Amino acid sequence: VFLSWSPAPASRGAWYSLLSTCQNAGAALVPLLVSFFVSRYSWRAALYAPAAVCTVAAATLGALLYGSPAAYARRHGNDDEGGADRKQPQLPRGLARMLANQVLLNRALWLMALNYFCISLLRTSLSDWSTVFLREAKGLSMHTAARCLFTLETGGFAGSLVAGAVS
Repeated sequence: VFLSWSPAPASRGAWYSLLSTCQNAGAALVPLLVSFFVSRYSWRAALYAPAAVCTVAAATLGALLYGSPAAYARRHGNDDEGGADRKQPQLPRGLARMLANQVLLNRALWLMALNYFCISLLRTSLSDWSTVFLREAKGLSMHTAARCLFTLETGGFAGSLVAGAVS
């Protein structure tokens, strides 16, 4: 889907970095929202509020997003009139072999996957346990600990944008 919306190889890094900032933006806002709902209402509210926001966001995205520029053009009537006799795209022969060689047996891809796993493990551990550590070991309030996590994720947000600009 990403490649169909960003076909120019020269700009893919910048667009992908912008796309990947969503994870940092969400992770930056979560500690602030959770600490607000826990201190203001209860821990249950801290679970229900993000669930409600995600449900509304998923419904909105499901209604408004398109899988490809062609799907957008068909929906808005910008497609050519010859759609009825157009051939469906055919999968190339040897697709299974190509997937096996380029994905399953690709050592570089597996190394990147291992790297991503380690980074995700570290990031999730920091995200999940930092608030507890800062509250119990350092004596910070929940709001101050949440702001520390917000700062951490904001740095990731900026770093992602810089990486995209450099690429």
